[in-house]
Amino acid sequence: NEPLEERQQHDEEPISDYDDSDADPNYEPSVSPRRKKIKFSDFDDVSLAPLKNRQPLKKVNENVNANCRVSQERPDKQEKHPLLLSCHNNCRQKCSSKINDENFRELIRTKFWRLSFGERRLFLDAHIKQFEIKVRRQEAQRSSRNVSLKYFLPLPVETEAKFEKIQVCKTMFLHTLGLKTDGMITCHIHSKKRSVEGIAQTVDERGLVVFNETFASLHKDGNICVMWHEAIRGRSATDVASAYYNVIKNSDNVTKKFTFWVDNCSAQNKNWTLYSAFATFVNCEWGPEEITLKYFEPGHSLAADSVHGRISTEMKNHPNIYDFEQLLKIIEQSSKKTKCLPINNFDFFLFEDGSKQRKSNNIPLLEKIKLAQFRKGCRHLFYKECHNETVFQEVEFLKKKVDLKFPIHPFVEPLGLNPEKRETILKKLVPSFKDERKKLFWQFLPSNDNSKDLCVVSEA
Repeated sequence: NEPLEERQQHDEEPISDYDDSDADPNYEPSVSPRRKKIKFSDFDDVSLAPLKNRQPLKKVNENVNANCRVSQERPDKQEKHPLLLSCHNNCRQKCSSKINDENFRELIRTKFWRLSFGERRLFLDAHIKQFEIKVRRQEAQRSSRNVSLKYFLPLPVETEAKFEKIQVCKTMFLHTLGLKTDGMITCHIHSKKRSVEGIAQTVDERGLVVFNETFASLHKDGNICVMWHEAIRGRSATDVASAYYNVIKNSDNVTKKFTFWVDNCSAQNKNWTLYSAFATFVNCEWGPEEITLKYFEPGHSLAADSVHGRISTEMKNHPNIYDFEQLLKIIEQSSKKTKCLPINNFDFFLFEDGSKQRKSNNIPLLEKIKLAQFRKGCRHLFYKECHNETVFQEVEFLKKKVDLKFPIHPFVEPLGLNPEKRETILKKLVPSFKDERKKLFWQFLPSNDNSKDLCVVSEA
């Protein structure tokens, strides 16, 4: 223990060896000095290397042989994927007899890994073909595999300066490219499938336009989504007024006052056609005593936005929606409180704009109205230009000749779909449907030569 005794003379505290034994000799801690920080005498020894992602500059020592560690470079793709042995002699495709030159296989492998990522995908796409399974074995009846793959390799033609594709087995194809597993092939097939689905979705941009007028309840009552599509009616002010009518008409008779918090969209919630319809509703026998519209200030969100968010989340679980009935089920599955109210052409009525021409300042501008109210037994509009106002302003906005009677006749015939659009959907989309019942919905859609494609032209 002489080294230990000498060390104790220099240290401030003695080192205890009470736990030593014959099997456990004295523990001698390392006395080598700690690694010191590198000191630079000149800034020329240091280079400033900017890092990615806007990180601060880092000092890098250029004298790598003395004081810095050198990071090992990743192995080259050529070294990582060497040429593997060809398939066995008992191969069904007899690949060894078709391609017996190992130098040519090495040439294919070398050129393949010199290609870029996109070029390698093109090579795989050109040399891997998908075919439908014609005959299934009895033990494979329950398999979800619907296609079989065939692999090809380029082989030069002796008489001509070109290549022909020779079918080979999967093992020969993978080993020629230096691949031990088929992971790259599987990823390529799945990415190709997603790209095909993306093309189908691009064609489906001319699908059926569906309208959803959502009435989100601020109480414990359920949310109501009034639903129709462009083959029934459009999105004009008359059609939106009919959506309000169906909500009020289908509510219980106990509700005497309706208050709607809406946005400032002039085409939907702030127009004289809608105001004329509300004046008609409150003056009917079945109508409520009062209807109030409160317009949101900029920066506030609607309660219906959360309903639409849940619907969008549920629709992501169903990327392919084939008919209107399926869409209604998806919307109702998004929340227990959400119910759909589908309406047809018999639920739409021709509400007209019965307002006066604004020749004087008595009738307010629509953009200044923040709150509008309609009362039973009165033809006037009660409004506020600020929510903080305590007193309503009153104005007679209807023409004297306007009779506040509910339209007797609804739209007997539906609006109909644009014929060109209907034929495009029937030719390009409907044949891909597996369910025959889904096809019937599209085949029986009405068409109208005067209808416009709402995906292209906005409706006035």
